[in-house]
Order: sequence, then structure tokens, then C-alpha cells
Amino acid sequence: LVLHALAARAADDAEAEHTLAVIVVMVKRFFGCDACRAHFLALAEGSAQELRQAKERGKPGGARRALNLWLWRAHNSVNARLAQALDLRARRKAPRPLREECAACESP
Repeated sequence: LVLHALAARAADDAEAEHTLAVIVVMVKRFFGCDACRAHFLALAEGSAQELRQAKERGKPGGARRALNLWLWRAHNSVNARLAQALDLRARRKAPRPLREECAACESP
């Protein structure tokens, strides 16, 4: 929840890029599980480039939007990995954001 709150509060594209860097540092320093930390950091590797590309397209808020959507995709990936690893088929979560929450968002 904290990572999503940080991403949502990024005021503009420059702050979105900074927020991504802060999220990566937080994960590196504070995730206690080595496997989870490595998985998340692997997901984050291409995200800075994704934000820069969104920003270069010239649409205001593009990097901010890209950060939030990337974080949801990362969250969905973690949920799917854990559900499979722990055999939680009955408790799988729906990918986010749900269409009802954000009809304008791209599919996760």
C-alpha cells in the first residue's frame, strides 16, 4: 500500500521518476525476503526506461501514469507468483486496477 500511495502522490513526470528511484531504494533496503526483493528489482529494471519513454511522448502526466500502471503490473505479477508458489488457486486476486476503478486505464 505504501508503494502505491507514493506513486499516486507523484505530482508530475519529474516527480514520478524520482518516486520510482525512491521505491527501488526502499525495496533494496527494507524487503526482508531475498527472493521477493530480487523478483521486485528484476521487475523494476526496465521501468525507468518506460517512464522516460512516456515522458518523451510529450503528454503531460505520461510518466506519472506509466509509474502507477507499472506498479500495478508489478503488484499483479507478485500476486500471481505467490499464488502459484503457495498453491493459492482458490484465493487468487483479480488483476488491478479493475475496469470499474479506472475505465481509462490500460489493461494490466
